[in-house]
Amino acid sequence: MKKYLIDTNVIIELLRGNRNIASCIANAGVSNCAISIITDYELTYGAFHAQPEYREREIEKVRSIRERFSVIGLPDSEKWAEAKQRLQSSGLGIDDFDLIIAETAKEGGYIAVTDNVKHLGRLDGLLLENWIDRKDQ
Repeated sequence: MKKYLIDTNVIIELLRGNRNIASCIANAGVSNCAISIITDYELTYGAFHAQPEYREREIEKVRSIRERFSVIGLPDSEKWAEAKQRLQSSGLGIDDFDLIIAETAKEGGYIAVTDNVKHLGRLDGLLLENWIDRKDQ
């Protein structure tokens, strides 16, 4: 059974009402989908950063995501550091949070679901899908 680690940018689109992503999650099975703790942190920050009149509603949305999906912890720090060093030395650095999410996916045997295929595609052995641009649902 395939397992999916859904990146922050895809969850944001889901929260905005993207029906294609909702369909992809339904087809994959919610129990086969997870988020990284980094995604949880990014979403939580975004909710607290919302305008005061919308803040509580946004916080509730993040709580519902946290309840709906498993939250996966951090990957092995040495594997992350090795990947970061390899990418930087080749001139292809990736944002730290994106790299943590990618390494979490690799370590856990997840397919990374992201709209950031260009950057995350630089990592050997990382399986990727983009449900935002997917038209077959």
